[in-house]
Amino acid sequence: MAGDKVQKQFQVINNTLEQLERQILKYKYMLDDKKIDKRHVNEFEERKKKYVTELNNIVQEKKEMENKLQVENERERRQMDEDIEKLRSQLAQAKDEVIKIKAEKLKFENEIKEQIEMYKKDKELVEKSIDKLGKQLTEIKHDREKLKNNVETKGIEIEEQTKEAKEKYDKEKEFGLEELNNKSTQTLSEIK
Repeated sequence: MAGDKVQKQFQVINNTLEQLERQILKYKYMLDDKKIDKRHVNEFEERKKKYVTELNNIVQEKKEMENKLQVENERERRQMDEDIEKLRSQLAQAKDEVIKIKAEKLKFENEIKEQIEMYKKDKELVEKSIDKLGKQLTEIKHDREKLKNNVETKGIEIEEQTKEAKEKYDKEKEFGLEELNNKSTQTLSEIK
């Protein structure tokens, strides 16, 4: 923008200089023809010098502005390069973070899957143990029932055997007493 302004000023002064040079030439011809005073020519020469000086100043200003613009552009370009490099670095860090997060997520998911598998296995083992304990409990109940029945049966058998033994004992006792009585009677009879 500033460069355009300087360029326009430069163009205006160039045009003015060209006009002045044409006028100077015109006046020189007129001077040669003795139609104009030399003082006017000198006046135009002074104006020309003034405009040339102005033009040189504008050219110098233009160069300075171009240098400033170049320095500014270079500084902005370096700044943009630095910003781009920072953004690339941040992008690389963000990608690394995403990779780390994905790895942690995958690890976490795998741990959860492993825990679920372990839970399922533990659950199966517990269910099998419960089934086994249920079967053992059923067997124990059956064994207890059998034992109870056996005890009752043995109790009845023992009662019957005791009863039979008592009856047998009573019979033997009675028979033994009878026999003893008979023997005593026989012995007494013999004694008499």
